[in-house]
Amino acid sequence: MKFFTDIKDGLADVQNMMFEKNWKPFVRPLILLLIVFAGVWYINGAANSKVLEAQRKVDAKKAEAESAMEYEESKALYEDLIKQLPDYSKKDEWLLSRMLSFFGKIGVEPSRTGKHILNEDGDFTHSSVTFDLELTYEQLGKLIEMVENSEQFMRLSNLTVSRAEGSLGRLQAGFRVHTLFLKNKEEMEKPAK
Repeated sequence: MKFFTDIKDGLADVQNMMFEKNWKPFVRPLILLLIVFAGVWYINGAANSKVLEAQRKVDAKKAEAESAMEYEESKALYEDLIKQLPDYSKKDEWLLSRMLSFFGKIGVEPSRTGKHILNEDGDFTHSSVTFDLELTYEQLGKLIEMVENSEQFMRLSNLTVSRAEGSLGRLQAGFRVHTLFLKNKEEMEKPAK
């Protein structure tokens, strides 16, 4: 109770001093308080700017490290893809002979082979051939698996499948097979300095 009485008396004294316009007792603590606030604000501002600058540097280094890592991953992926491309010197017959080898492994012969198309585009040559053949579901599955899982880059597209006329369990299939050749493959496979 004495505590509340002392506070009440202290506030009454302050009120009397303000009423009498006696500001002298307040000037010194007010100046000291302003100096402390200014010092804290200055120190805090300098510390904040240093922290923000350090955070910007950390973020920049993190972004640089991620970019370097992405670059190395992309470079490794590119080198792996280059290794999968067939030899450019055999571009005229490689795709056709490779597909005939696959047909022989599954025991079918194409009823029609389309024109071999070569398209030059910068360092790459796109090669594609169309095939029509009659085969079973199992043979079609094995053929697609061999093409898509080939060590050299090959892709199958435009696959059309229908039931073969007059033959139960056999299919009439048509598709296009693609690959890429790189003109300067030897230079691309050399390690970068």
